[in-house]
Amino acid sequence: MTSSIAPSERWKSLLVVLLSAVLVWVGTCVAFESLARSVETRLDAHLWRYEEWMQLLSAPRYQAPAPARILVIGPSESREAFWPEPFRKALGNVRLVNDSLSLSTFEDAITQLEYVERVYGHGTLGNLIIVAVTPRFLQGYAPGERPLPIALNRYSPYFSLDERVEPQALVPKGSFESLIARIRFAGHSGARYTKALRALLLEARTRLAGGDLDAALRSHSMVASRFFDERPKQKDQYYSLAKAGTGYNPPLRSMNLETNRPQVLRDFNRLREIARRNGADVLVVNLPEGGWARKFFYDRGVHEGYMAVLRDAVGDLPFMDLREALPDEGFVDWVHPTMAAGLELSHRVAAEICRLES
Repeated sequence: MTSSIAPSERWKSLLVVLLSAVLVWVGTCVAFESLARSVETRLDAHLWRYEEWMQLLSAPRYQAPAPARILVIGPSESREAFWPEPFRKALGNVRLVNDSLSLSTFEDAITQLEYVERVYGHGTLGNLIIVAVTPRFLQGYAPGERPLPIALNRYSPYFSLDERVEPQALVPKGSFESLIARIRFAGHSGARYTKALRALLLEARTRLAGGDLDAALRSHSMVASRFFDERPKQKDQYYSLAKAGTGYNPPLRSMNLETNRPQVLRDFNRLREIARRNGADVLVVNLPEGGWARKFFYDRGVHEGYMAVLRDAVGDLPFMDLREALPDEGFVDWVHPTMAAGLELSHRVAAEICRLES
């Protein structure tokens, strides 16, 4: 028995089915993307908890105008160190956008600022940029694969990152590259879309019960922090490892930031220029270190050399040195503050901002 449908008709039917499936998938992605962006805007919910570098691709975080927004750039330590509530209370409901990235470098942070400016427009950085620094961050050392190039090269529809030039540069993507990046982004966003739905249900339940939405978002892992629910570990081993020069990033034990001075000065000048173009102020914060690092980890003169280069680069910018601001119990691990310590640091920095503005 032969089919009564001609081969050309079968191909047409198959094509219609495929196109219909594509349209349904695209429509679903568009709807869920709109939902996720709404949740990120209204609730300030973080839907990429373990991939904070993906938040750079979310336009609602950088909507203009932004007269009441503070942008934080820095390593993962500042992801844990800055919480939105103290800034809202001290500064009149200001919004804190924490763009700190795991394993990032100072050069990566400058690239983040350039990306926001070029993709979302002038004035989208907010009126204050907090630059959080550590020895590893300024030394440009990453003990693993840096996530920023992955986020841009794979998922940004606008720019890839050329690391062959100095300084690294954003390179516009062509139409085909942009399309592929958008498809990858949509395919990678399933967990984010699910969390957006959960956030809406959580918001409704919390408001009906008269509860604290910030606490509810924390309890469901919709905050920037990865370690807010962890307790300080036993610190004795940290002291032992620090004395032996092992443990946390051994190459930093004998680091010499002086060798990186030209790049640090260059990138601070780039920071000043970006801030000037966008009408933003800058506050530089040297992040806390545990007693094991301050007392035993670094070779003699390393910290003094680091501070000499840092202060030279900072120049007349407002600066807070919080290296000794926390007790050992204020750390979850080698470098990341606990939630309680992060709230304390946030109160201190918010108070300093108030003082600078008065």
